[in-house]
Amino acid sequence: MKMKRLVIIFCLLLTLPSLAFAQEYAVPDITVSKDKVRVDGKTYYAHVVTAKQTLFSISKAYNVSVDDIYSANEHLDLETKGIKVGQVLLIPISKKQPTNPEPVKIAADAPVQTKTETPAETVTSEEKELEGTTDEKALFPRLKDFANKVMGIEEDSTAVSGEEYIKEIPDVINVALLMPFNTGAKADEKSLDFYAGALLAAKDLGNKGRKINITALDVTISNPDGKKVLEDADVIIGPISSDGILNALQSCSRSKYIVSPLDPKAASLAEGHHVIQAPTPAARQYRELARWVKDDLQQGDSVLVVTQTGVVLSEGGQALMSELANLGIPFSEINYSTGSSQGRFAMSSRRGTNRYIVVSESESFVNDVVRNVSLMSYKGLDVALYAASKIRNFGTIDADQLHRSDTHIAASYYVDYSDPQVQKFVRSYRALCEAEPNSFAFHGYDTMHYFVNICAEYGRKWPLKLSEYSENGLQTGFRFDANDPEGKVNAAVRRVELTPNLKTKLLK
Repeated sequence: MKMKRLVIIFCLLLTLPSLAFAQEYAVPDITVSKDKVRVDGKTYYAHVVTAKQTLFSISKAYNVSVDDIYSANEHLDLETKGIKVGQVLLIPISKKQPTNPEPVKIAADAPVQTKTETPAETVTSEEKELEGTTDEKALFPRLKDFANKVMGIEEDSTAVSGEEYIKEIPDVINVALLMPFNTGAKADEKSLDFYAGALLAAKDLGNKGRKINITALDVTISNPDGKKVLEDADVIIGPISSDGILNALQSCSRSKYIVSPLDPKAASLAEGHHVIQAPTPAARQYRELARWVKDDLQQGDSVLVVTQTGVVLSEGGQALMSELANLGIPFSEINYSTGSSQGRFAMSSRRGTNRYIVVSESESFVNDVVRNVSLMSYKGLDVALYAASKIRNFGTIDADQLHRSDTHIAASYYVDYSDPQVQKFVRSYRALCEAEPNSFAFHGYDTMHYFVNICAEYGRKWPLKLSEYSENGLQTGFRFDANDPEGKVNAAVRRVELTPNLKTKLLK
């Protein structure tokens, strides 16, 4: 059933729209561009054609011949089609060109052709490729942005982590998806759902002008063809396990980065490896709880951390304690065993809000904490409970008690079904897959959307610019903190509040 669904997806995603239109800019002067690009090992100026410019006038401004421009732009077939307003030309760098050029005024000697060609699409379902095209001017109407972001291979003197950043934007973004499609394990279902969501994201991105080729590989990539796919990929997503990720790293060059898509426990690989962690680990959720308490804290409030007797604090619990200390938040600790909480919550104050933070992986213990906090609310105390997202997976906890406790949840994943974009995705997924999208499908969509966009924004060395690009997806946000020593672990956490009036609010 899943494979049939996948066939349907491929058939319906093959045709993506091509949009094109001409636009003129009334700029009569010719200024030698300061934007440099590198193509096939050679460096050029990126010149944006404006109204009344001709090849002859441009060649004079840059002190090169018209034939030189023809040769540098063979892909544009300028001898036959001429130039177009808004087109980006590669101009060879001449030693005679000035270092700090001033505008060069040259009278127009021929009209500029403004005919717009619709680019051809080539999509091969057997190769599992997905490509969408559009006129780039629709995406980047400003000339500077057009040159830098569409054609750009902009040289940047900034070095990140010892690597030089060069803005090399690919014409087509090659994405390799490594999933256990043929293992016969439960992971197959998870991978297919993730893949279906990723394909829908690729379709939407194609409609907006992103050109994308997707190659799906099973985690077994020892064959030469698989290794070549990884070497040619601009974005590598998967495998889903730590062992699979380490094996994939051995199959591609050191310059490649691998996105860990589904396993929060693989976050440890981000330190010391070219691995980027997409799911936000639990430690980040607990840190966010401490920051949330800091944002909510009012004079007279009490902060109480609830822990379980005889249980060593998890990594998330340790992160919480450390963050509370870093933020200078004073707190008291309630430590007890399940069923022996008599009197433990008596330290709750009637002056302000009692802000409880529960730190436990035990469903029975968390259930007991929720019951106690709800009881404090019933007795007239002002309470607020703060918990990591795992609390939503505990089926034995009474929903009314969660709401009565004014529960604040730091969640890696949360879907707001009132969001029009979410509703659009749900409709598309239902139509293509004849099923409801689950969390893996949403995560596939968000992951593909973010990493294709950051590659389109910053080029092939996009991993060096993670901290400069964020997105708020349908279910998952993406934010990478430059000040974090790991730097390649997603730090985006959503704040979800279950209010006493039985409403659920997405605050962030």
